[in-house]
Amino acid sequence: MTLATAITKVRSLSRSTTSSASDTVVMERINEAMKEFARAAYGLTKKGYVSITPLFDIQTDFAIRITVTGGTNALAATDVAICATDADSQTGTQVATALQTAIRAAGPTTLTVTWSTTTWTFTIDGIDATSITIAEPSAIIYSSALELIGLGVETTTATSVTGSIPTDCTVESALPTDFLSMVGRPEWDGDPLYQGLLSDFHSPETSGTPSYYYIRNKNIMLYPPPHEQKKLSFFYRYIPTVFTTPHGYQECGLSGKALTTATGLSATTAYTFRVNIDGGGLVQYTITTGTTLTYEEVIDLINAQVKGATFSLEGGDLRCTSDTLGSSSAIALAAPTSGTSLWTTLTGFSAFDTAVATEGGTSLPIDDEWCDAVVYKAASQLAEEHFEPSISDRYYAQFKRIVGDYVKTRANQNPSLSIRTTGDPNPEVTFNGS
Repeated sequence: MTLATAITKVRSLSRSTTSSASDTVVMERINEAMKEFARAAYGLTKKGYVSITPLFDIQTDFAIRITVTGGTNALAATDVAICATDADSQTGTQVATALQTAIRAAGPTTLTVTWSTTTWTFTIDGIDATSITIAEPSAIIYSSALELIGLGVETTTATSVTGSIPTDCTVESALPTDFLSMVGRPEWDGDPLYQGLLSDFHSPETSGTPSYYYIRNKNIMLYPPPHEQKKLSFFYRYIPTVFTTPHGYQECGLSGKALTTATGLSATTAYTFRVNIDGGGLVQYTITTGTTLTYEEVIDLINAQVKGATFSLEGGDLRCTSDTLGSSSAIALAAPTSGTSLWTTLTGFSAFDTAVATEGGTSLPIDDEWCDAVVYKAASQLAEEHFEPSISDRYYAQFKRIVGDYVKTRANQNPSLSIRTTGDPNPEVTFNGS
């Protein structure tokens, strides 16, 4: 069920009209109903996937000792801090850039450091060097960064050094932003993972096929850390993301305007502008101003010409909103091909803001068989606001019935306790045998 369909159905059930409850108001009630459904059902459930992305925590007291012999990048044995600023969760590319900058600051101005997104390794290239040596730093103020960036074991050529996969960089990956809690066990390449102890994930000294997981701060930790990309899948509970706009629109990039603000247009003058409504193609319109040149008067003139969209002031900016509700609802403003441009004459105009797409054609983030619960809850709220308590109570009862059915259906999908391992704080529940 799409948002547009849900809005129409809510309005029909609650006996509302577009004048008593705009699409935006009905959408807000639907958003509230989705949250209420998710709370009553102890979180909605869906399948998620995580792509493993190597990440690094770097500090200014991590260093390597580098020696470059021969060529323009020659450098006597020197301790080099791998970064100038402490940073967490850095990508390999970011670390390579920081390390390259640090080494070049020591003298080798054309030496390069690169990160491979396919092999997950760093390469230090001296370009025209005859040899490169990487070792632990000698100064006691530094900690060795060799294992952090995988240079404890490396492949050396005449001009470059390529490390191995750093053992710690794939320990932790971000879960979906709407994640609340895990349902059952996650699976790595089809094999279930067991919950481990947090201490297992601190500075692992090996990598390989993960067997254990731990969830902390909306990140999933794996042990051993994987050395290749495989499918990490799981079911999880979530609260659905709310809708923000039922109609497509675009604004003119203005600020601080009010209906009484002067537009900057001239009296009794013709101005042209173009609008593409719902993808139907650009149409050029013309208005002729009177003697009053405030936004209130000019907007009335524009709306008298344009059909299928409505201009208004929103948050101090001039906005054009499609009258259509659904996936095709869209607005694109453009300069005219002839005449005096309305847009460029408006005081403060520089450029249009990026057009905002409608969410009216987006499906509710709930399985279709349960969408009626959201509709009934939203209709119940609107009916209550319109002083129809009997209708409101009836729809709320329908909402509670469907929520109950949803919870029972999910609970009856053969839940079973997973095998517990040492350190599991609570039994986990799996569904559908997963």
